[in-house]
Amino acid sequence: MSTYSSSNFDRFTLSRRGLLSLGGGIVGAALLGTAGCGTGANSSSSAPASGPADVAKAKKDGQVVVYTGAGEDSVVGWAKHFTDKYGIQVKVVRKATYPLWQQWQTELKAGKHLADILMISDKTLFDTAIGQKQLMNFSPTSSDDYDATYTKPGWYYPLQLVSLGIVYNTKVNSPADIEFIKQQGFNALPDPRFKGVEPVVSPASGGTDYTWWYLLMQVQAEKYGDDFVKKMAALSPKVYTSTLPVYSQVESGQYRVAGAASESSLGLDWSRGAPIRWTFPDPTPVNTLTQAVAATAPHPNAAVLFQEWATTVEGEEAWYDGNWSLGAPMNSKAKDVRDFSKADWYQAPKNVYTQWATDPNYAKMQSSLISHWTSLMGGGGN
Repeated sequence: MSTYSSSNFDRFTLSRRGLLSLGGGIVGAALLGTAGCGTGANSSSSAPASGPADVAKAKKDGQVVVYTGAGEDSVVGWAKHFTDKYGIQVKVVRKATYPLWQQWQTELKAGKHLADILMISDKTLFDTAIGQKQLMNFSPTSSDDYDATYTKPGWYYPLQLVSLGIVYNTKVNSPADIEFIKQQGFNALPDPRFKGVEPVVSPASGGTDYTWWYLLMQVQAEKYGDDFVKKMAALSPKVYTSTLPVYSQVESGQYRVAGAASESSLGLDWSRGAPIRWTFPDPTPVNTLTQAVAATAPHPNAAVLFQEWATTVEGEEAWYDGNWSLGAPMNSKAKDVRDFSKADWYQAPKNVYTQWATDPNYAKMQSSLISHWTSLMGGGGN
């Protein structure tokens, strides 16, 4: 296959003690310590700041390197459509959003310019990067087709809207338990019946996982807050720093239920026959898979062409040609053809939480919230 990927798929867990250092140190540095790490546009770049992408120059670049927080297999399969069209190789480097961002910042500080495209689920990081002159200014032809809530024209564009639900295995949960999950929403998760059969994902993972915990701990602190986290900790759950490995273990029946579950990945697994379904709590956190071009892209023309293609209707709908990812398309002209949305068990979110996109505290509180979550989850255990 012409499209290839890296081996950076981070299927690992951390102890709750280990997350203390992660929450207050590495992640804090990634989010707040970028001053001095910024670099201007690549001086060797011949990519335009605006206007049409140059296909001939892009083909001469030969490849594009995508750093992503999304599922590796999904991005690889989707990007193959780009390779098939233009003959340009796509390399995919995958980690959870915050560790990936830290890697990129470290590389920039060391003068190593490896990433062409950044695709993550926390657009506020891109706002910081713009201030540090780390992103290329480029306006694709489809720029006006994107919702201004999640878009900064000329800088970054949301490719998919990702709703976060509660996933459960339909074989190992009883009908009564399934009804309990659906009726109780967030409140089902700390129930003792799920002790030992429910994991948690740290907000240090970033993006969607941080949004989930920000809603519970900050926005709805009076209803959930610290007590909710403490109740979860009382179940002694295994703590993960990425949601993706959790899905496979819910599907296998090792876990019965999990929160902060991305509909884009769940829909993909369900379409392949996994014994799972999901329900949306009220309100339902939603996030976006957002893409930008690195100012120091080593393959600038290929990167610009990739951004141009990815934001078109063709690029958006390519996600569904093979079910590579099943988030809702963000290009207003693209069709939503997801099969699960037509299933008799499926109910779309009734009340969505999108205010994080314009909430200044969302970015400001990242380091402190992660550290506080980790201290509440406890210092021992898994």
